[in-house]
Amino acid sequence: CGFVFYRMDFMDIMPVHQDHYAKYCEIFGKEYEDVYRAVVFLDEWQSGHYFEIDGQGAVNWERGEYVIWKGSVPHSASNIGNKPRYTLQITGTKIAGRHQDIHSTKIQKSKILKTAYTLKYVGALLKQRGLVI
Repeated sequence: CGFVFYRMDFMDIMPVHQDHYAKYCEIFGKEYEDVYRAVVFLDEWQSGHYFEIDGQGAVNWERGEYVIWKGSVPHSASNIGNKPRYTLQITGTKIAGRHQDIHSTKIQKSKILKTAYTLKYVGALLKQRGLVI
């Protein structure tokens, strides 16, 4: 898998887009339709931090919460707050033989994710959900 720690500063805006994973597919020899992205929120939500996926906005996340999607899902992010927004982006593929649906973009109105996990459990969680890490 590939991963990157991402710091989004004040007035950083990532408009709505779809991931392409061209370099990831080239390096790891994977097909685009097999690639997933997970974003893990490394800090509590702060005023001015925003994330949107599949047309649904999200705020009020807790540290360690995450969302997983395929590249074709439109998403965006921005920071108009006064503190940096930190995330961990993980790119990977499903483990062969795992049929569990790991696509999890539907956001509950009161909370971005169904379950909160601390960062130290993220690797185990992604493995359990069927991502190669």
